[in-house]
Amino acid sequence: LFLDDKTAIRGLVRLGFRSEKDKGMVDLTGGTATYPALWPQVEDEKKYKSTNIVIGGGYEMRRGKTRLQGYYGGDVLIWLSSSSREYTYGNALTTTYNDPSAISSTYFGDNITTDDYTNEARILSSKSGMNIGIGVRGFIGVEYFLFPKIAIGAEYGWGIGFQKDGKSTLEVESYDATSN
Repeated sequence: LFLDDKTAIRGLVRLGFRSEKDKGMVDLTGGTATYPALWPQVEDEKKYKSTNIVIGGGYEMRRGKTRLQGYYGGDVLIWLSSSSREYTYGNALTTTYNDPSAISSTYFGDNITTDDYTNEARILSSKSGMNIGIGVRGFIGVEYFLFPKIAIGAEYGWGIGFQKDGKSTLEVESYDATSN
């Protein structure tokens, strides 16, 4: 919203939603194969979801009298974000097959961890909780007007923010050989 030819009030709304599904194959535990057949495999699956919502406002000042206009100013931002991962595995942990990294796909790269008793474990689900943040940023930019109300431009911004992370949860599955 322009206040006059050289100053404006800016508004910002950014909505980010991500949903991803990834699959990895792993050998079936207890399966058999005779040459030339391949070892039978099962599928492990990872589902990832994230949400990022940002609202903000700022003050913009402009310089220039021709089609080329420079601008600068500052913004105040508030955001909410959260994310979650969920895994399903084709092989179950059993007394015979109890090593999570041997019977689970390591293709995902982030699904194997340790439990509270330092046993190797595989992640079933993790949730980040609701994170809330506030920040300020300065910006500088340039616009070139192709037509009276149509322009192309570029903007560079730099800022600082503070975020309070919500309570996260982690659900794992492990096999403790000492208790069985």
